[in-house]
Amino acid sequence: MQEIFNIIIDIISVNEVNGLNATAKMISFNGKCKGQYFNGEIMDNSVDTQLISKDGSGIVSARYMMKGVDSSLRQCKVFIENEGTISSTGEMKTTPKIVTDSTELSWLQEEKLYGKVAVEEDNRLHVRIYV
Repeated sequence: MQEIFNIIIDIISVNEVNGLNATAKMISFNGKCKGQYFNGEIMDNSVDTQLISKDGSGIVSARYMMKGVDSSLRQCKVFIENEGTISSTGEMKTTPKIVTDSTELSWLQEEKLYGKVAVEEDNRLHVRIYV
């Protein structure tokens, strides 16, 4: 696997509802993206929704846009729809879908992508997207 994006998340707020069999969360966030193919910032109104069962497993669905520069240093935007699962041990795996106005990054719209979400050694949440 080749890393395409390293997205570093800053959580703004968390709203949740604790139900009988699950907890639903809506997490607002921003952050930045670093990498060989794109560098930029997450735009406003980004949200991750999570539905977590009592055993800790669940589903996640995040949607966000980033603005920045592609590898040719052209200004562009990238939209990511990142859906996935959380195992009962807390491991998050996703299958991202990308839409972009970058000619340089347009190939990502056709690729099968994989994502991992984890708190890393800098104590920040990272979303890493691979092809």
